Amino acid sequence: MVVTKKDFLFEFSTFFDIITIDVLLISNKIFGGFMYKNQLKFSYLLFTVIFSCSNINATENPETVQISENLENSKQEKNEDKKINFGEVTFIQKFLTNFAVPELVQKILEKNNCYQEGLKNLKENKEFKPQGIMIHSTATPGVMPERWSEAWNKTDLEVCVHFFLSDKVIFQCLPCNFKSWHCGGEGNSIYISIEICEPSGIKYNEERSAILDSYDSNLHKEYFEKMWKNLVWFCCCLCKTFSFNINKIQPDKQSNEQTPAEKFSIISHKEGHQSNIASNHGDPEHWWKFFSKNMNDFRNDVNLALSSGLGVKFGNLIMQKEAEKS
Repeated sequence: MVVTKKDFLFEFSTFFDIITIDVLLISNKIFGGFMYKNQLKFSYLLFTVIFSCSNINATENPETVQISENLENSKQEKNEDKKINFGEVTFIQKFLTNFAVPELVQKILEKNNCYQEGLKNLKENKEFKPQGIMIHSTATPGVMPERWSEAWNKTDLEVCVHFFLSDKVIFQCLPCNFKSWHCGGEGNSIYISIEICEPSGIKYNEERSAILDSYDSNLHKEYFEKMWKNLVWFCCCLCKTFSFNINKIQPDKQSNEQTPAEKFSIISHKEGHQSNIASNHGDPEHWWKFFSKNMNDFRNDVNLALSSGLGVKFGNLIMQKEAEKS
């Protein structure tokens, strides 16, 4: 520890204060009235001198000053490092609490027109090459992935997605190198599509365009948290599999003039509409807002999860090979 002249004077004056007080008390008993009448004046004068000495702006060695500053800066840097590491550990520990890797079920909808067109394109060397992920929400409370896969495995349907996801399971309904019909716009030719299944009990307005404000999110808090973690984990896997960078443009170069599709590789249906590549829908933010979550929160969690090593790289199981259907 570096001790300066100023520090020494302060310590010495503090010690001298204590001795002076003891002397005054003893003197008061011996000399009685004289010290009693004058001790306040004497004490004030003595303490003033001592206090002035303790605050002398002593000239210090420049090298000593520099060493002190370096030690202080070093402490601050170490504290900052601890904060950063603690934040990362806290996130991944919190994420892994009550998290189990969801079951991934392949239920390819071979009767669906979208699948048939994808098979035709594959044979003609028009393979779909995904550039990102678009997230949807079904707006059909209580219908889970298995029922969706059964209902959509038929002809004469003009809609199909790659994946349905719930709090427990993920169903794959299309190979990832087949274009899906999920957003009613150019986004069909860009994104892997994921539909989030909503739990029963959510109440919509008559037009089914919005959830009623009376919706009690506490009823589905557990479902939402498990679904959220499954979605984060799964998007980490897809990012690793297809080498997606969540930020297409560096954060410091982004502006309000750029659309979400220009900025990010993971967007929502709502953001797709804002980017003029999808139909006018508000999902999944129309549901997430009741849990104080949005797409920026989601992308941030995916980024943190990826930096923590979460997720795996899928093999060829999620792709369709022409030889298998020739």
